[in-house]
Amino acid sequence: MFKFNKEDSKLKEIENSVKSAFKAVKEEMEDHLTSINENTEELQEHSAHIDELESKFEKLQERFDEIHMMLSRMTKQGDLSLSETEKNVFMVLYSIEQTPLSYTDISMRTGLTELAVKAHIFSMINKGIPILERQIDGQSFFRLDKKFKELQAKENVLKIDMDNF
Repeated sequence: MFKFNKEDSKLKEIENSVKSAFKAVKEEMEDHLTSINENTEELQEHSAHIDELESKFEKLQERFDEIHMMLSRMTKQGDLSLSETEKNVFMVLYSIEQTPLSYTDISMRTGLTELAVKAHIFSMINKGIPILERQIDGQSFFRLDKKFKELQAKENVLKIDMDNF
C-alpha cells in the first residue's frame, strides 16, 4: 500500500495554494478584460459622436463661408439700400413661408402695377439680393433665398425697420 507522508501532504497543500492563486489571478485578468472591452465600446461610441460633431461643424463652416461670400458679393456690388417701394416688395417676399409669389400676387399685396413689381424685383436682383425665380407654366414665381432670409432676420443686412411694415 501507498503511504502518505508529511511531505506529500505539504506538496498537496502547496499545489492547492498555487492553484487557488492562479485561479484568483485568472478571475482578476478576466475582470480586467471585461473592463477593457467595456471601455473600448464606450470609446468607440465617443469617437462616433466626435465624428458626427466634426461633420456638423464642417457643415456650419461651409454655410458660414457661403454667407460670407454672399455678403462680400453684395457689398462689392454697391449700395444695398432699397427704396421704400423696393422695401415693400422685399417685405412681401420676406413674409412668405414656402409658396413663391407671381408678379400678380406681389402686385395685389403691394398695390403696385405688375410692371412696377417687375422693375423693382429686377432692381433688387441687380443690387445683389438673392431672389429666386421659378417658372411654372410659363409664369414667373419668386421667393427669397432661404439663407439670405435667415441672415436678414439675424443681422438686418438691408437695414429695414421692421416696425414700419
